[in-house]
Amino acid sequence: MRLISLFAAAAFAAVASPVFAQTDITPEQAEAATTAIEEFELSETLYQNLWCGSTFLIVETMLREQGNTADADSAVPLKDALFTKAATEAIEAGISEEDFVALSEHFRIVAISQTGEGGEADFTQEECVAAAQP
Repeated sequence: MRLISLFAAAAFAAVASPVFAQTDITPEQAEAATTAIEEFELSETLYQNLWCGSTFLIVETMLREQGNTADADSAVPLKDALFTKAATEAIEAGISEEDFVALSEHFRIVAISQTGEGGEADFTQEECVAAAQP
């Protein structure tokens, strides 16, 4: 797989990509998103699938904006697998579609804040790739 380092790409994107420039995440926003996620009391697996799926989505978008379609394309099956797993588990847990959409936005904020400069990511790229496997 040619996917460049997930976190290196995200850190680079913090200064180079309009995706990150348009969503300048403040510490307050990150904290609010984290608090909102915690209120759902998600399983570890659902949390990881949403976090990793969000991160692959961010990286895919950034790579496409930079014209790097080969690496962007390699992120798609990982992102899709993780969001499919997350959606399935969310349905089983009784999470509504509206709440799932809200969770996805919260995870986007958290993933951007954790993978940007100075952030501490909850998961490694290897953990995310492993989580995407059947």
